[in-house]
Amino acid sequence: MSLFRRGPERGDVEAQLERVRGLVEILTLSRANLSAVEAVVQDAERNLAVGDTVRARAACERAERIATALEVDYQAARGAVQRLREHVARMKSMGMPVEGEERALEAVHAAATSTREWEGAQVPDYAAARALAVGAESQAAGRLALADQTTDAIFSAEMAIEGAAEALGGSNEELREPQNLLERARADVSRGNLELAVAGASAALRLATDAVDRRREAHETLESVERISASLRSFGIPIGSVTRALDLGRSLLAKGKLVAAVEVFNEAAQEALRLGQTYRQLLDAMTEAGKIIDALREDRLPTEEAVSAIERARVAMKAGNYQLATTCAQDVGAADKRQRDMRENLRSQIATAKARIEGMKELGLAYVNDAEEMVGKAERAFTDADYAGTSEDLRIAALLLEPARKGAPREGAPVAR
Repeated sequence: MSLFRRGPERGDVEAQLERVRGLVEILTLSRANLSAVEAVVQDAERNLAVGDTVRARAACERAERIATALEVDYQAARGAVQRLREHVARMKSMGMPVEGEERALEAVHAAATSTREWEGAQVPDYAAARALAVGAESQAAGRLALADQTTDAIFSAEMAIEGAAEALGGSNEELREPQNLLERARADVSRGNLELAVAGASAALRLATDAVDRRREAHETLESVERISASLRSFGIPIGSVTRALDLGRSLLAKGKLVAAVEVFNEAAQEALRLGQTYRQLLDAMTEAGKIIDALREDRLPTEEAVSAIERARVAMKAGNYQLATTCAQDVGAADKRQRDMRENLRSQIATAKARIEGMKELGLAYVNDAEEMVGKAERAFTDADYAGTSEDLRIAALLLEPARKGAPREGAPVAR
């Protein structure tokens, strides 16, 4: 084997050189500066002329790499510059500041007309120009996208505020804040503060929408309370407190004070519901009281106290004092308990007196018979539901038995021996 590498065939290098010339000729149409490539091609030609095919081929390959890289960077930079200029024109039409983009264009031109060393040659710095142009174009595109977003946000806010003004009235104080936010957003656009403009317009849109929602909520609550009030009024329930609240709420609504109006209407709704529930509870209490009185009559128990309580309840109910009326109606139950406890107490007293008399008969005391007669009379009065008479007879019987309780015989009575 030879110790020296054999160079490429001359014909192959000539063909390669011809291809490079053709490439350079084509790329020259792009207006890119290919003088550095042409110098390398000339170097290849000189090496080929002296028969140095190795250096000639290396020069051809280097010329091809340089030409291709320059073309790629040049076209990319050119396209980015074209798009950047289009962005600048649109930004100017929108009134946006473009000082930054114009400085970027100058920087791209400066980079493209400068040189750098690459592959052993001084070539136009299209790579730097490409990087600057692509970065500036991307930034401008982002600003335009944000500008479009800002325009949409401001337009949406304007439509929302106009719609709210039509629904609420142009002087509605609920629209002052969104209107101020919209004006600040427009000012931010003119200053180039697009992010702030989007945020302000979005906030204005939200507040205007919320105002319309609050108005709808206020009217829905008002209509609901009016229906409830009409129903309460039909039952004869006094609704003065609800009516006053509704009048206040309507006044606030007319002035555009929606938040306050909604709060007042909600309070009116709660008051109406409270009145309805209280009235329902009162009716239930009155019904129960009536049943209790009927049961007292059926059981032949005194009803005066219970009837007095329900009459007081009716008077309070007519006056609209449902809490007092409910309390009076509930007093009927307490009266019922007292009457039934009284009857059971009398029943127990009768039983106790009878048992006591049976135990005293063995003593042969004359007054025991008198006491027994009074207890029998009390028992008959109890059977006839004469509870006052029963109590009186038992009291007399107790007095007759008093000497026995004290251990002394009654005057004129025989003493047991």
